[in-house]
Amino acid sequence: MSVSTDEKPTKIRYWVLAVVCLVYLITYLDRVNISVAAPLMMSFRNYSAVFYLACSLFGLEMAVGVYWAVCLDVGHEYSGTVSAMMNTVGNIGSALSPLVFGAILQFTGSWVYPFVVASCILVAGALLWLKVNPELPVVEELGLGEKAAG
Repeated sequence: MSVSTDEKPTKIRYWVLAVVCLVYLITYLDRVNISVAAPLMMSFRNYSAVFYLACSLFGLEMAVGVYWAVCLDVGHEYSGTVSAMMNTVGNIGSALSPLVFGAILQFTGSWVYPFVVASCILVAGALLWLKVNPELPVVEELGLGEKAAG
């Protein structure tokens, strides 16, 4: 049974997606473990915490090219608008997260619950990325192509 060349990019995309999800999982586990174990690690090995934080940041930044490329694939002639919307929503979340993190910490008195909320948001975001079809332009998906032409 031969495999057509049309199926190979799809299989490659699923493998890349699986690797990116695995890197996100490792990054999340790294950050949670470091946040809990950092005082202990700093007491006997000062450089181990720095090393693990650097590995965590590397895993986090591995996906940057992917989501900017998806903006280009989905947006086509509106890729600047799509990129700006993604960047704006991400920055709103970045601005609100310290406030929410602090409020949860103050309300519960535990450092565990803010990380649980953050991990739930990250899992929801990862699941939403599975619904993104980079081959379908946003103009066609929203049905704006006919309105703009007519």
